[in-house]
Amino acid sequence: MRLAGVVLAALAALVLQYFVLIRPWYETWGATAAEALRDLPGDELIPDAADVETRGIAIRATPQALWPWIAQLGQERAGLYSYRWLENLLGAEMPSSTHLLGLPDPRPGDRFWIYPRNKARGLGYALYAVVDPGRALVLQGHGAEVPGLFGELWPGGTWAFVLEPQPDGTTRLLVRHRRGEQKGGSGPLASLYRALLFDPVQFAMERKLLLTVKVLAEGRPPPPAWADVAEVVLWLATAACGLAAAAAVLLRRATFWRPLAAGTVALFVLTLLFFARPPLLVAVVLVVGLRWVLAWGLKGEPGSVARPAS
Repeated sequence: MRLAGVVLAALAALVLQYFVLIRPWYETWGATAAEALRDLPGDELIPDAADVETRGIAIRATPQALWPWIAQLGQERAGLYSYRWLENLLGAEMPSSTHLLGLPDPRPGDRFWIYPRNKARGLGYALYAVVDPGRALVLQGHGAEVPGLFGELWPGGTWAFVLEPQPDGTTRLLVRHRRGEQKGGSGPLASLYRALLFDPVQFAMERKLLLTVKVLAEGRPPPPAWADVAEVVLWLATAACGLAAAAAVLLRRATFWRPLAAGTVALFVLTLLFFARPPLLVAVVLVVGLRWVLAWGLKGEPGSVARPAS
């Protein structure tokens, strides 16, 4: 009972922190309060959205210079400027382009491919709903019900890229998601999956997109591909440490507090790496330090079932 009570209390504190502090922060990452509340192009397509997210970034380029980088987004165009190797692990076959391809602007009604057209039953696309060169590009879900992890997930929604010129010559690039009513998969498991896994991963991929667009539009070289791989590997290594600590908590009796403390540190480090994105060297130091904490947490003691870490 003591173990169950401590674990439940720790989980309750973590859930409260996530839903009260972290989730509202990343839903409006980079956007001002006024930008998050203001009407943007594409809002009229889903007037009564069940969920709205708005993110933004300032870019030292005019809307006309920035527009081609946005217009060439897509699986069959220049890619999504995100963690390409991770996308391709999932079969996306995403191209990579760090220069303008000179492609013509898409047209309303064209398909914006996110996944190869010969996979996923040909449903891996959205539709260009609004194409206003130099001002806005809005994508809309095509309405087909795609099977998800917990039943049919809702496809209805818009993904808008809005370019707003500023008096100092820069451009605010705003990205807005509006989701319609769920078509299924609306139980507690589906809600938890979306809140704890799908939405954070979507945020990480979109943040990477915005940061890459900023670098490219400003004429700076993007980070090397190995740095992106290292960043995700460090996330996974931290998550593995946390899972090892959680398993040890369930196996321990009188000494469960040690792996519980190590697991708490692992979760804190994962939150820091994933959401704050410190410099890569700092991230490496944090993960190395976490490995030491995990070894301490799993250290065997007389009468415990754990063995010393190798």
